[in-house]
Order: sequence, then C-alpha cells, then structure tokens
Amino acid sequence: MGDKPLPCDPLSVMRRPPVIPVDTRLSIMGDRYLELMEADEGLRRTHVPFVALRGGELMAAGCADTPGMYYMIPALAATTGLRLSNAIDLFFAMIICLGAMAGIGGFFVLFNLRVSSYAAVLSILLLTCLALRIGDVYLVMAAASMAVIPWTLVVVQRVNTPTILCMFGIAVGVVLGLANVVRDQAATPLMFFVIIVLLMLPRLPLPVRIWSSALVVLGLATPILAANQALRYRDAYLHSVDHSYSPPSHHHVFWHTAYLGLGFIQNEVVPGYRDEVAIEAVRKVAPDVVYASAEYDAYLRP
Repeated sequence: MGDKPLPCDPLSVMRRPPVIPVDTRLSIMGDRYLELMEADEGLRRTHVPFVALRGGELMAAGCADTPGMYYMIPALAATTGLRLSNAIDLFFAMIICLGAMAGIGGFFVLFNLRVSSYAAVLSILLLTCLALRIGDVYLVMAAASMAVIPWTLVVVQRVNTPTILCMFGIAVGVVLGLANVVRDQAATPLMFFVIIVLLMLPRLPLPVRIWSSALVVLGLATPILAANQALRYRDAYLHSVDHSYSPPSHHHVFWHTAYLGLGFIQNEVVPGYRDEVAIEAVRKVAPDVVYASAEYDAYLRP
C-alpha cells in the first residue's frame, strides 16, 4: 500500500497508512477497520459519541463515511466487553439476521401455500449467505430489503384499516432511517418503493394513503435527526478542546468512485482503479483540500 492521506487529512499530508491486520470473520475494508479502531479509542477516552483518537489527537470519527456505525460498533464493544473485531462481526451479523428473520416472518404471513413459503424462505437464506460473503457495510442494503419488501406485500394484500397502515408507515420509516444512518442512502430507494405502493392502494381513501406515506418519511427522518443531534454534541465537544476544529461534512464521495471507474479499461488519464490515482489528480490542483471531503469530491466532478 502506497503513501496517501488518511481521511480528514489534507492531500498535502502524504503518509503510509499503518498496516493493521483485519481479524474479523466478516469482510471489512482496511481503511474502515482503522477508522473504527480510532473511534473505539476515542469513545473509551472521552465517552463522547463519534469522537476518534488518531496519533494522540482527538478528531471526528468516520469523517469520510456515514458516521452511524462509528458510534454503534464501539458502543457495542464497550457495552458487551467484546474485542472490537468481534463487535464488528456481531453488529453486521445482527443486522443481516434481523432483516432475514423479519423477511421470513413476512413471507409466512403473505403466503398460504407452504410450497410458496418455503421457496421464499430459501430465497431469503440464499440472499443472507451472499450478503454475509460480501460483508462490510454493504449488507445493510440487503438486510433492509429483506425486512421491508415482504411486509409491504402483506400490506398490499391484507391491510384494510387506516390505523394499521399508519403504524406500518412509521415502523418501516424508522427501519429505513436506521439503515441510512449506518450506510448513506442505503434505504432511500426502498423508501420510494414503499411510498409508491402505499399511494397506489385502491381500497383505502386517498387522505389515508397520503398520511401513511408521510409517516414513512417522518419515521425515516427520526433516526437521522437523532444522529445529527449527537454529531452536533460531538462538534461542540471537539470545538471546546480545539478552537480551530472544523466539522466534517460526512459527505459520501461519489465522484471519487466515478472517476476511478474510468480506469476500468487501462488508459493514460486514469491508469487504474486505485485511490492514489484520484488523490494525485486532485492534489496537483488543490493540495490543501481535505481528502474525501465534499470539496475534494467536487474537483473530480466533470
């Protein structure tokens, strides 16, 4: 692994990331594992959520990623007494298993024929195995889909009362909001899917369909607002420690990945799918830009 800036570092600060063995059973990116270690140390030192400790310096945790898991996993490790690697495995396994169990329950309610139920359960189990094989934060999207889609189909076939429909809307919204807190926009397509289904239910009055759809959005916003409140508390704490502290955007880089995708076929402009290629392209024109920030990503936009 070559020299490159770490998340939250300016591009001018090139250094070799520490080589840390990732001893989790489920797959996770090395950079993400390193940031989780920093977040774990920060939480143990300060007891403040979303604070990381890097080289003796307090900073924002997960500044180049969706921050949710950078508090949830260290908090799980602190609460259970597990090693961080075991807490990571437990966290991701819980997410995918809860999603699978919710989906299996929904399919058993949905189908009267046992053959159909067993076929649906088999599909859930296969998807669970595939998600566990992929690992990392990407399995959140699979877990949310397995949990939400079967129960949405149950609503289409079985629900006729406005109260149950509204309760479904708020519950699904909270689940989708938690998924988005862990992985940015992981559940947003599902939100649109659920809202479209609710609005198209013909047997319920239009105001009920609109209210239930609005409750999906409200439920989704609740965990996100709670996470943002914790982030504001974190920012106030770090500012009290270091008055030069500037809050990160927690922007999920899109154009960084899109730019590297141009290296799928080898060429002179983007010679390969490596972070260092995009970093060097931006560093030539803006060496003081913070790596993986929104400003960094903007430089890679066409």
